[in-house]
Amino acid sequence: MYKFGMKELIESFSIIEKRIIFESMDIQSEKLALINWLISVNDKSIIDEIKTLRFQRENTISEDEIDEINEGKNDIKEGRSFTHEEVMENIQDRFQKLL
Repeated sequence: MYKFGMKELIESFSIIEKRIIFESMDIQSEKLALINWLISVNDKSIIDEIKTLRFQRENTISEDEIDEINEGKNDIKEGRSFTHEEVMENIQDRFQKLL
């Protein structure tokens, strides 16, 4: 009978088996696995690729945001908007005692 640690057991799996195991983990486990892997990465080009991916994700507009932008543009075209001056006048009128 062989005694295997977790590391040896996982290393004995095929790539497909590893992928199945990895995909079945919940998202928190996946994030921890990625963090552990990232700690061991010494290739700057991989780090740069990850940073690029992060930047792209953080600077991408979602479909909902695009819809909201288009809704705002339509409001402006239909006259359902206020100028900055109109807003400031309204604020001064409503909150005159506080200003």
